[in-house]
Amino acid sequence: FQDAPVEGYYDPYSYDNEERTVRNQISVVCGRLVVQLRGAAVFVCWVLFMLTFFEPPTWCRDASDLQIVATSRDDDNTDEFGDCKILFEAFGVTADMEENQALYPNFDAMLLTIAQSRSIEIGCVSFIAMYMLLQYGDDGFLPSFFFYRGYKRWIRASQCVILIMLL
Repeated sequence: FQDAPVEGYYDPYSYDNEERTVRNQISVVCGRLVVQLRGAAVFVCWVLFMLTFFEPPTWCRDASDLQIVATSRDDDNTDEFGDCKILFEAFGVTADMEENQALYPNFDAMLLTIAQSRSIEIGCVSFIAMYMLLQYGDDGFLPSFFFYRGYKRWIRASQCVILIMLL
């Protein structure tokens, strides 16, 4: 009886791996954690995606070079939202010559400060990195199994590249 297929998976119960008892035990624990935390990993990915709707946009966090920000900035309205609050509350003449219109229309959904959104982002990326390390441990800490040939290699490689880009 064989627990895992011959190719592409690390089998901690194999007779070939009897001298690697520590690696086998770690692989079993990591495999169980990967299965138990799969739903949490999907939830964390959704939180990271939904964060873009509730955080201050990156394009307006430091918009001090815009004239509208320079004229309306004082110590009272610069806060933890950066210059986004100034831009989202700005009214004036639009490009089609309509007066008293919002220059940057929005839904007032900026619920998180810059520091809060960064801490949530760091927490989510850390959890995803830990989950990928558990997947690596489930594969016996062997790159030949973690980056197994075929679609698994491309999926894992793209996950690693995306994680590095998020950092």
